[in-house]
Amino acid sequence: MHASPEGSVTIKITHTGLQIERTTIFSTRPQLAQTLFHGRTPDDASNAAGLIFSLCGKAQTFAAQACCAAAAGQHLADDILHRHTRAVMTEQALEHAWRLLLDWPRHHTGYLPDVDTLQILRHTSTDAAAFSAALADRLTTRLLGQPLQSWLALDLAGLTTWYETRHTMLQNLFAGLPETDTGRYQGNRLPAVTSLHPDDLCNIGRQALQHPDFCRTPVWHGQPAETGAVTRMHNHPLLAEWIAQRGCGMGARMLARMLELAQMPARLTSQDDTLLQSHALENHTGVAAAETARGMLIHTVQLQNRRVLQYRIIAPTEWNFHPAGPVTQALGTLSPGTCLQQQAMLVCQAFDPCVAFAIEVKHA
Repeated sequence: MHASPEGSVTIKITHTGLQIERTTIFSTRPQLAQTLFHGRTPDDASNAAGLIFSLCGKAQTFAAQACCAAAAGQHLADDILHRHTRAVMTEQALEHAWRLLLDWPRHHTGYLPDVDTLQILRHTSTDAAAFSAALADRLTTRLLGQPLQSWLALDLAGLTTWYETRHTMLQNLFAGLPETDTGRYQGNRLPAVTSLHPDDLCNIGRQALQHPDFCRTPVWHGQPAETGAVTRMHNHPLLAEWIAQRGCGMGARMLARMLELAQMPARLTSQDDTLLQSHALENHTGVAAAETARGMLIHTVQLQNRRVLQYRIIAPTEWNFHPAGPVTQALGTLSPGTCLQQQAMLVCQAFDPCVAFAIEVKHA
């Protein structure tokens, strides 16, 4: 794995041959926001955010603009909110499609990535209406093989019948999952942006500014927490039934992506959806949280004389790949064997870190 200015994550798994003895996560992800944005104007910082942090760049720009506006005692205009929301939703859908149609199949022998669908979606991604139509068409005709609403209404028995027909690549991939989910984690769950209490978000913002190390190892009510599609979709009846019967593992996370992706065409044409929460704090400080495909992204800024004095970012990877957090605990449930490396790779891919990662497996 080559060095990157964005850093990387290394996961080391030690086992006895009978059980996982220890899992450790080493992150070299630098905390760049303070260095890059200090002394800039709010507009400069907001414009730079999406360029410097290119992955989930739309969400980065959205969160930066919102937290800077809040720190200045302002609010984003409705037309800006609407435009950014559509752009971030499209970005989410593209990320989900990438994981489901490229990353997932390439780890299984005999499955070719669906590059054609990805190219069509990327080609239409600058127009929300065109993208929504293209996504709905590809989901119906190529990925699900049935109308969106009927698929979204399936229960677990119906889902089993669906994937056992094995007509599409996704049906085959789901059919290959074990009855008991792999890499289970059912611990602390970070709420979705729309469910997060404003006081809790403000407290996270304050901790990020006062204790920079909090950004590397954030906690929710004193404990590490998971964020992502599976936490946003956990109340969906199909996902809830899957988790109750099979556990919240790699399969549940991929199903959550599918559910969120299948809902996206309707959401893109809605006028009342939201992916953002922002608040003004004391001393010209603002905090904003935006949803990305990987989970909640939090930006916090303090201004002085209309310039950035302090700037902090907590990305979804910091939550999910916390040294004592969801990935560590999920990998601890795996069974050692000849396919441990492959199992661990799929589990980590389901959590989807925003940087390169490597897995090292060692016998104790």
